[in-house]
Amino acid sequence: MKQPVFLNVTGLWIIGHLLFGLKATGAVHYVDVNGGNPTPPYLTWATAAQEIQPAVDVSISGDEILVTNGIYSTGGRAVFGTMTNRVAVDKPVRVHSVNGPLFTAIQGRQIPGTTNGDGAIRCVYLTNGASISGFTLTNGATRAGGDFRREASGGGAWCESFEAAISNCVLVANSAFSGGGASHSGTLNDCSLTGNSASFGGATAYANLNRCLITGNRASSGGGVADDYTGVGVTLNDCILKGNVASANGGGALYCALNSCLLTGNTASYGGGLFGGWATCCTAVSNSASVSGGGASGAALIHNQVICRLYSSIVWSNTPDNYADNNSFLCEFHQSCTTPLPDGPGNISSDPSFVDIGAGNLRLQSSSPCINGGENGNVMTATDLEGNPRIINGIVDMGAYEYQGNSGLTGFHAWLARYGLPSDGSADYVDSDEDGMNNFQEWRAGTDPTYKPSVLRMVSLLPTGNDAVVSWSSVFGVGYYVQRSTNLFSGSGFTTIGTNIAGQWGTTTFTDANRPNGTSFYRLGAQ
Repeated sequence: MKQPVFLNVTGLWIIGHLLFGLKATGAVHYVDVNGGNPTPPYLTWATAAQEIQPAVDVSISGDEILVTNGIYSTGGRAVFGTMTNRVAVDKPVRVHSVNGPLFTAIQGRQIPGTTNGDGAIRCVYLTNGASISGFTLTNGATRAGGDFRREASGGGAWCESFEAAISNCVLVANSAFSGGGASHSGTLNDCSLTGNSASFGGATAYANLNRCLITGNRASSGGGVADDYTGVGVTLNDCILKGNVASANGGGALYCALNSCLLTGNTASYGGGLFGGWATCCTAVSNSASVSGGGASGAALIHNQVICRLYSSIVWSNTPDNYADNNSFLCEFHQSCTTPLPDGPGNISSDPSFVDIGAGNLRLQSSSPCINGGENGNVMTATDLEGNPRIINGIVDMGAYEYQGNSGLTGFHAWLARYGLPSDGSADYVDSDEDGMNNFQEWRAGTDPTYKPSVLRMVSLLPTGNDAVVSWSSVFGVGYYVQRSTNLFSGSGFTTIGTNIAGQWGTTTFTDANRPNGTSFYRLGAQ
C-alpha cells in the first residue's frame, strides 16, 4: 500500500512526507436529504439543505456543493421556457457527492404513458464552468415541444457548452424528445450511459466524451452518440460503444470524431457501428446494418467532401453480407484493415488475428498484420483503449488496442516497461517523478510514475461539527480505504472506517460521521 499519510483534524497538521498547503477556496455548502435543520447558507452537516437547489442558490462562483447519500427527487427550477430542471447549476460551482453514484442519485420525472411532455423534469442543468461528479442521473425527461434545443433536449443533463463537465456519473433511463437522451452538450469524463433514448443521439448529442461506456441506448439517428454533418465537433476518446440501436443511421455513433474507441454489437439501417465522421485507431466488430455498412457507412458527398474517414482502424466481422464491414463507396480508409479491400493508402483485407473474437477479446495476437500497420500522423491520443502506450516500436498499430509485445513480463514489471522504466528491479523503489512516492507505490495506487501531479495525496480535510470530510486525489477504477486513529502514540493503531470506496475522476471524498471527541488522525490506502 502507499506510504501512509496522516492528517490531524483538530489542528490540520501533517505527519510524514506529504506536502500539504491550505489555499484560498470557496465556501462548502452541505446537502443531506435526511437533514433535520436546513439553515442557509448550509455551512455544516447539522444545517445542511435537504435539496440541492437551495445550496446552489446561496453559493457564489468557486464554491463547492457537497451532497451526501440519498435520492434527490424533489424541487426544481426552470432556466429556459417552462422546462423544469431538478437541479439548475446556474453559476460556476462544483457539485459532488460524498460517496459516488452508487449511493447518490438525482431523479427527474417522466410523464406516465408518454415519457416526454409538459410536466416532465430534467435531472440537471449546467452553465459554463459548472461541474457535477459522483451521481446517478436517472428518470429525466424533456418537453415535447417549445424550444427543441433548450427545452426538448438533454433528459439527464443539459449543458451550455463543452465548458460544463460531468464526471464519474451514471446516466441511466433518461429520455429526450429531441437530442441527447442522457446529455445535450457538455464534457463527460469516466461516465456510464445506459438505456437512454432520444430522437437524435440516444445517449448524447453534441457532447464530448472521455473514457466513457455507452451501452444499450436508442434513437432514430445516432443510437449511442450524435453530432451533425456541419463539422465534426464532437470527440470521443477511449470510449466503448456497445449494443446501441438506431432505426436509421449510426447505431453507435453519428458524425463524430472517434479516437481509440471500440464499437461492438451496435445496429442501424445504415452504419451499424458508425455513420459518417472520423475514426482513428478504432475497432468496429460484430455490428450490423439492415441495409448496408454493418461496420461503417457514410452518406452521399456533401459540399464535395467525403464525410466518413477511417485511419489506422479495424472494421471486421460485421453483418450482413451486403457491404457488411464497410460501404467503401461512401467512406475513405487509410492504413486500415477491412473487407472488401477499399482504395486508399496502406489498407489491408487480411484477418486481423484477434486474440479471441468469439469471447470478445479484440487485442492483437503477435502474428497480426495490423501491428505497425497504421499511420502515426493521425494519432490523437497518447494511450490506447486500455491506457497502454499508443505507439510501440515506432509505428502505431491498427485498431483500439496497441500490441505491447511479448516481453515475458507480468504484473508490476510489465507496468514499469509500459512507462519506459527499467524492469530489472533497479527502478522498483525509485521515485522517478520526484512526487514523494516510489514506483511500486505508484503502481499500487494506479497513478502515473512519470508525471509528478499524478500521486495519491490528501488534498483537504474539513472538520464540520462532529464529522470530518476527507478528500484525496484519486484514479477512476481504483478502490480505496480510509482509517482513523485518536492517538498515534498509544499503540492502539488505526481502525478502518471506510473500505471499497470507488475512486472518482480527479478527487474522491469520504465523510467520517460522528467522529470521536478530541483529536483524530486519518490515513488512506489503495486496495
